Amino acid sequence: SYSSWWADNNKLYSLKMSSIERPVDTVAFADAGKVQNPRELNPDKWVEVKGWQLVYFLTPDHPDFALNNPYRIVNRHNNRGNCAWADGHAEATRVSTIGFQFYPGKTSKGEVAKGDSIVGMGNDKYDPRWKWAREK
Repeated sequence: SYSSWWADNNKLYSLKMSSIERPVDTVAFADAGKVQNPRELNPDKWVEVKGWQLVYFLTPDHPDFALNNPYRIVNRHNNRGNCAWADGHAEATRVSTIGFQFYPGKTSKGEVAKGDSIVGMGNDKYDPRWKWAREK
C-alpha cells in the first residue's frame, strides 16, 4: 500500500497508494540511466551514457535533476523505456509521453506547478501532463 519515496537524515518518507490520484498514469520506476545530453528539451532525444543503467530516475522537481545528476528514463528498447506504474502494471512507453518537458508546469487551475516539496524545490502543485507526481 505504499512505496519508499525519499530517505533523508535517517527519516524515511512513505508514499501511500491512496495519495496518488492516478496510479495508472504514475511511473514508479523504469529503465533509466545517466543521460549524456541532459539539456536536450525533447526527452526522446536523450542519449544514455553506456554502463550507467539504473531503475530509478530523477524528476524535474528534484534538486539534482539538472546537470549534476542527469538520471532519466531513457528510450532503451525500440524507442521506448520500460516503465512500472504505481498501479502495478508495466509497459514500454516513449519518454516524451511522461512529461519531463512540461516543467515547471501548470495546474488545471493555471497555477505554477513545481511538484513534490519533499525533495525541497516543489510547491506541492502538479501538472496533469506529468506522470511522476503525487497529487493528493
